[in-house]
Amino acid sequence: MKYLKRFLDDIFMIFLGTIGNLHKFFDEINLIHANIKFTMSHTTPDHELQQPPSCACPIISSIPYLDTSCQIKEGQIVTDLYRKPTDKNQYLLYSSCHPAECLQSIPYSLSTRINRVCSEEETRDMRLGEL
Repeated sequence: MKYLKRFLDDIFMIFLGTIGNLHKFFDEINLIHANIKFTMSHTTPDHELQQPPSCACPIISSIPYLDTSCQIKEGQIVTDLYRKPTDKNQYLLYSSCHPAECLQSIPYSLSTRINRVCSEEETRDMRLGEL
């Protein structure tokens, strides 16, 4: 294991080893307590994309963790915003009876979040354009 981060019940981990060993590790931690069961999703290493999959997991290139989408590109972790499929991007109407400071802070806060989360400049610019 190279890296481990936990926030409440979400765990992000970088595992250096085979997919088989990752699944063994996953099976072992699910044996720790009868009432605690973990779920797992993992990316597929580039060298395994040309051969038959070594596990029945879906082939994915990025992992959602909290509000970020994490992907490994050229040995670096690249982050982008992650939105759940059910996200409707609904915010306060500007005509609502809220203080002006509250209404003005919404786009500021959203743009600050984009600048903090997006690690690549072109992705950041695209997300700011969507905002």
